[in-house]
Amino acid sequence: MTFWRSTGVAAFLSLLVIALCAIYIKIEQPIYIWDLGAYWHTFQDVGEMASRGDASWARFVQQTVRVADYNASPVVPLLPVYLIFGGSRTAYVSGIAVLYLLPTVAILASVTRMALGERRVLPFWTIFILTLTFIPLWRPTLRGYLDIIGLIGLAGATWLLFRSDFLRRAPVRVGIMIGLCLWSAFLFRRWFAFSVVAFFAAAAAASLVEAAVRAPFELKKRLVQVLGGLFVAGILALTLTFAFQSELAVRALKTSYADAYDAYQWPAKEHFAALVGWLTPLGLVAAAAGISSALRFRNERLLFCLFAAMITYVLFTRTQRFGDHHFLPVAMWSFVLIIAGCNEAVRLFQGQSRQAATIALAAGACAIFVASLSPWQGRIPALAATILPKPDLRPLRMAGYKALTAAAAQIEGSLRPNDRLVVFASSAVFSDTLLSEIRPSLRPRFDLIDHVDKFKMFTFELLRADVALAVSPDQIHLPANSQQTVTVPNGMLLERRGFGRAFVLERVYNLPGMQVSQFRRVRGVTAEEVGELLAVFAKTYPAWPAAYQQTIGIPLAMRAVSEPARWGHGSLASPNTIALHPDADGPTSVTIPFDPRMGAIPSAVEFRLGAVNTPACDTADGVTISVSESGKKIWQGALTPATSHRVPLPVSPGAVEITVDKRDNEYCDQTYATFEIGEN
Repeated sequence: MTFWRSTGVAAFLSLLVIALCAIYIKIEQPIYIWDLGAYWHTFQDVGEMASRGDASWARFVQQTVRVADYNASPVVPLLPVYLIFGGSRTAYVSGIAVLYLLPTVAILASVTRMALGERRVLPFWTIFILTLTFIPLWRPTLRGYLDIIGLIGLAGATWLLFRSDFLRRAPVRVGIMIGLCLWSAFLFRRWFAFSVVAFFAAAAAASLVEAAVRAPFELKKRLVQVLGGLFVAGILALTLTFAFQSELAVRALKTSYADAYDAYQWPAKEHFAALVGWLTPLGLVAAAAGISSALRFRNERLLFCLFAAMITYVLFTRTQRFGDHHFLPVAMWSFVLIIAGCNEAVRLFQGQSRQAATIALAAGACAIFVASLSPWQGRIPALAATILPKPDLRPLRMAGYKALTAAAAQIEGSLRPNDRLVVFASSAVFSDTLLSEIRPSLRPRFDLIDHVDKFKMFTFELLRADVALAVSPDQIHLPANSQQTVTVPNGMLLERRGFGRAFVLERVYNLPGMQVSQFRRVRGVTAEEVGELLAVFAKTYPAWPAAYQQTIGIPLAMRAVSEPARWGHGSLASPNTIALHPDADGPTSVTIPFDPRMGAIPSAVEFRLGAVNTPACDTADGVTISVSESGKKIWQGALTPATSHRVPLPVSPGAVEITVDKRDNEYCDQTYATFEIGEN
């Protein structure tokens, strides 16, 4: 195909995909909860930073790459989309489809053609259409997941492996390129680590099986070639990982993800049922035919796809169930086997019958694709039950949307200017993220809850919220014993037990299938009430009290702050840091009740003016600070913009009071007090 013809086809497909995404999103309701909206908002945030023309976005991305489980690097190729078309949902999803999905389709179609080898009778245009309409590639894309960017690297590594005849040609050079591809997959999304491991194991196994059967006398030579090339790839991938993602890599090696994600685990039969749903019974029959062809004709490439899909499936399901985005590698390698089976079926025909079978195959794939996206597929249950992939890919809509929209408006209207809001609910029909998507102006008001117990335990700072929403019955999306950080405080509010006694009922919203109660905090939560909540958690998680005693999260959450004024506040800036600002008319004071029963006793507190890596403020003249412990003054002095000051604290427990006041003016007087845990 000539350059201009290829460019024309790419442009046509891009316009077609953009039109599809625009229509699809137009039909949807904006209910992009949790992961459905997480990277969309990252795309908007990084795009906004990039639009300012400075390098803050690059520093932010670099920082997240080094430490974060969900880093911002996948949105970087989408920045031109933001700068040209803005941050709308349509622009975001269309960008993923054009820049990530279409290249994946092109590479995977080429991989499939190579895998079929000499037995191929399907023309490339048919393979391409079948790839383009493969639902498992589209489902995460249309739902707003950008994980398919990692599939570009994984498919690229597979293409290189096949192109080099399993590293028989230029093993070092190809090994370097494979290493880059595999690292890019892990860079963009950490969970690709399972399929990266599977790639190495499957490549070695398929190559050695093929050599052992066809040319056992060359087994040693093949061992040197394939393992040598894979060794180069592995060393490069590991080097890049520890060079750019060191903190993430070290944390991953120390973390038991099977334990952390056990709330997302299923029995084996449910894992298999999900596999059948994604690939469909018809697809599995075709894959079985493809596997039969691989075994019968000793097709090394098909064997690789079989091994890679199986190993990824086993490794991942030992940790958690597949999500739509997690299934992408298994779907990709399984697709090659499915098309191999279709190819064998078409080989049964000759002449014009073969041509008709080819056209029917492509037309059937297109029909299934359209039916899967159709909002009306529920009217054809027999088709949906036997042929269409599950879960379905209809545009997102929910019953009771209008009632929830009205309730969100009422909730916002009831809030006072500085109110913070917490929602103890975690389901697809009611949660903090759902309310913030329906009513974006609410988003800055939320203190977001911890949805899964083992991820972060309970954040006691949530008990400082001015307004809390509790729901009957409990709204959760995982087993109840794994979401006690949601259900326990929800129950205490509704029953006015423990910390719930610090709140009074303001109003009730009757929504379809649930009743939402709105409470307002009228006093601070006491140490006894915190202890009651912690005791309930300890019944399921006995190690939690000791874990909290190693932190100062609970004491900081129980801080008392002087009456808020226009500028004055004492808010939590990070787990160990309080941000204070004096008011124009007087100082701001914060008192933290440190108690060894509730947390660690800090050894010192360090003060600095302004956030790290922010430009100096020309009008700032500094602040005066005093530090007292149990009424006894420890230190008093001035803090200027160019300095920081560390104050050692007494070993004995007690209430530490920090007072910050302006000097001549209150401009740029944001002061950060960071507590140190450990010996002085």
